[in-house]
Amino acid sequence: MLDSNLPSPPAYLQDPFVLDLLNRLLTNLEKGRVRPLQVNSKTLPPLFDYSSENSEYLWTLLVSLADEYGVFSIKTVRQKPGIEVYEKARLTLEPGAEALLRHWLQRPRKESYSDSWKSAVLPYASSFVEGGEALLSKPIQRQGKTAAEVVAGFARAAIFLRQPITLRALSAQCFWADSKFLDTREELVLRLLPNAVTFLLPRPLLIQVAMAEKTKRVLFVENQDTFLQLVAVQGRHSVLDNMTLVNSAGFRGASSRIRHRGATQFSHVHAYDDSNFLDFEDWWFTEGSAVIECYFWGDLDYSGMAILAALGRSFTGIEAWQPAYKAMLLYHQRGVSHSAEAAGKERQHDPGASHCTYANNRLLPLLRTTQQFVDQEVVAMGDLQAD
Repeated sequence: MLDSNLPSPPAYLQDPFVLDLLNRLLTNLEKGRVRPLQVNSKTLPPLFDYSSENSEYLWTLLVSLADEYGVFSIKTVRQKPGIEVYEKARLTLEPGAEALLRHWLQRPRKESYSDSWKSAVLPYASSFVEGGEALLSKPIQRQGKTAAEVVAGFARAAIFLRQPITLRALSAQCFWADSKFLDTREELVLRLLPNAVTFLLPRPLLIQVAMAEKTKRVLFVENQDTFLQLVAVQGRHSVLDNMTLVNSAGFRGASSRIRHRGATQFSHVHAYDDSNFLDFEDWWFTEGSAVIECYFWGDLDYSGMAILAALGRSFTGIEAWQPAYKAMLLYHQRGVSHSAEAAGKERQHDPGASHCTYANNRLLPLLRTTQQFVDQEVVAMGDLQAD
């Protein structure tokens, strides 16, 4: 609220120079910028427009704001002859100036988002577990939406969770048709909303596979283009004998649910033998039920090595597929490679030690030494040679 007991503004408040300065000082204060404002030709150019007769007059207005109204203090520096007295002077807002400026400029203090968030949660407290404590502890901001609109979305979600529904469907129904809004907030939904544990349906992982006639080996392939190239020669290239192909782009090895029944569904790219698939499926969901070798082939970069490490947490014993990586190493040796900066990979980080001896001893040391990467799509099917 604005304080009506504060002094009325001077008539010269309407001067554009004064209005601009005071609004700027108040805006800086709202943004947490509390340092003094130095007077120079960039910060207050009208004072240095020597073609105008107003510069000395404008300076007297600043002196009046300081001496008569206590808006700010002015600290000048000793000047050489011919230099204006206000050159490099510093204007420092006085304690209590904020209230005065808000009164003069009719700019009441805005409620913080944190306070708005708390005010928005309280009316819906009965709709949430523990009165919405999980929401109160961490406000969520969405561009173009108020705190009240975001909280109302969670309140609607509590109503929708009276029957089975997936997280993506719940998100689209309650948050502006945005099916991905809740993707990173599943834990919050489970903590916040009654019945979520009962009715929130896990979203199955859809995994693309190309079954071999007889599965004795499985190869996880990072990128779709390479996966489809391998599919095209499957059954005709000796390096792929008895090898079922899995496109790992959809899950990148990170899901702890990947080997749980009901959490995974398979999509087949070509016809397959039912009996062979049942054996494969049994191995997938019952670790140790059959002896099947596992391999991974992805980009020769830190991200690819991180996927290999992630897959190793679910598929113990998985190794980097050497026929492919040996081909990539040859390209690397010939200088057919790229830096992280050139390919937009600056955010990739060294994943550290892997469970795979070949990756630890050959691939990761090379990446660390050279900082040069190779994408798997450079490898032609003719480059692949069996060990």
